[in-house]
Amino acid sequence: MTKNEIWYQVNLNLIAKAIGELTYEQILKPEEHNSLYTLKLKSGVSYQFNAWKSVWEHLKVDSESLCRKEGVCDQKNLSAGQFFIDAQSELEMSDITLGHFLEEMHSTLYADMNLFEKNKDVTAEQMSSWDGNKVQKFLNGHPKLLLNKGRLGWAPKDFHDYSPESEKAFQLFWVAVQRNQTTFGKSDSISEEEILLQSLSFDTLQKFKKEVASKNRKFEDFVVLPVHPWQWQKIISLQWAGEIACDEIIPFGFAGDLYHPQISLRTLSHSSNSQALDIKLPLSVLNTSAVRGILERYMAKAAEVSSAMALICETDPLLKAAGTMVLEEKAGVSFKNRLYDQVKGAPYRYKETLGAICRQSAESKLKPNEIAVMA
Repeated sequence: MTKNEIWYQVNLNLIAKAIGELTYEQILKPEEHNSLYTLKLKSGVSYQFNAWKSVWEHLKVDSESLCRKEGVCDQKNLSAGQFFIDAQSELEMSDITLGHFLEEMHSTLYADMNLFEKNKDVTAEQMSSWDGNKVQKFLNGHPKLLLNKGRLGWAPKDFHDYSPESEKAFQLFWVAVQRNQTTFGKSDSISEEEILLQSLSFDTLQKFKKEVASKNRKFEDFVVLPVHPWQWQKIISLQWAGEIACDEIIPFGFAGDLYHPQISLRTLSHSSNSQALDIKLPLSVLNTSAVRGILERYMAKAAEVSSAMALICETDPLLKAAGTMVLEEKAGVSFKNRLYDQVKGAPYRYKETLGAICRQSAESKLKPNEIAVMA
């Protein structure tokens, strides 16, 4: 298929998904006549299509049957953007909201084009034998959210470098942050150094310690954590320039093992050791209607709560018999920004830009011959 044909197909797919989801939510109300549906909109435009209902009464629209009717029925020039403009009144979107929506839609369609090309020769039978991490590289994103790959803030190169569908692994950027400015929590079952050595070599960690000492600082007064490469380049190096200049944040640079992104973008899995802890990092892009940060107030107790939940699963007879397990958070840290902390009503995205969570991987819980499956 040509790029133009792929672009048209992903637009059709999004329109079909939107009609199905918005009908399920009772926002749109298409009329049925002998399995042919007509969606009449207040704009004067109507859409016709074939569809069937799932057991959950969810409308499954045949994208190939879609037709936009404004006088005559047009099957050749359908556009997802035009559909949302046509349905603006039903969706109760202001022009400002619709403008932002269209921006996020175009980013989603851009990613959809790349995934369409990637998946064209992949069968469900093939995917059934893959492990969970590999499957995530081929998935189309959240099945319910319409704009599930908005990733606002990313350029095409960032899609290529950091998206799960690109199948690229990358090094993380490492920093040390002044401990007395952090909210930090850790499980008693593992030390900070043991956590770091899951990503870094012993020699690299010693190099970090010497770098801190060269600034006449004590290593124990800092917490070492990774930063997503995009986050370092676009957010941390700019918004935290003062703290970097004052050595409250000491950048070490790119180092350590390679990681690849899960479908959530900001949760990263070790590329060569599936038993290693997953790392969740702030990523200040708008994706699935939210900017993904690390929320400070959960960091101090998250590992403790996680351990308590794991103990319940191990001791409760019903949960133990069912083989229920918890992916434990082993450590979490958030670095406070003194300025934004004083602005109580400032948007959350400014307060959640630097931190990390280390969590057990699903693969670390598997028995022989088991694979992890997303639910």
